[in-house]
Amino acid sequence: QFFYDGVGNRIKAIRNGQMSQYVYDAAGNLLAEADQAGTIKRYYLHGLGLMAMVDAQTNQLYVYHFDGTGHTVAMTDADQAVVNRYAYDPYGRVLGKDETVVQPFTYVGQAGVMTEADGLYYMRARYYDAEVGRFISEDPIGFDGRINLYAYVGGIPVNYVAPTGFGKIGLFIL
Repeated sequence: QFFYDGVGNRIKAIRNGQMSQYVYDAAGNLLAEADQAGTIKRYYLHGLGLMAMVDAQTNQLYVYHFDGTGHTVAMTDADQAVVNRYAYDPYGRVLGKDETVVQPFTYVGQAGVMTEADGLYYMRARYYDAEVGRFISEDPIGFDGRINLYAYVGGIPVNYVAPTGFGKIGLFIL
């Protein structure tokens, strides 16, 4: 079960009876994740995109490393030791995952896309299923010149991403 604020940010999620609460900045970047009691579990640091995560319980800093398309390929700790590694195909199917530190930002993670426990990617306006290479609901902006309202970035994931779930944007390197 999910709850959203007036601008569409997911502010609360209940999964298997466990509640998570989320705090965002004015740009829609996730700043913190808290448990049901309001205790902060993680902080997220942003620059021109996601940069790092701080585990609030251990005060450990983890730095994100991205490829040219904004997908998380690794995380390192404060000693620069690699703690997580990820690999994907262009549509976001996981080809390899070695994860010591559990965290939600993987495919298009630099732009704030979150991975759900069921494998779907939360792209703010809707959810994306990488196993079938399409969204699970229609594009909220409508046809926008395309007939398939479920297609992910017009079938060209090497040139575009859709971090908000609306349409597509050309790739950028941050």
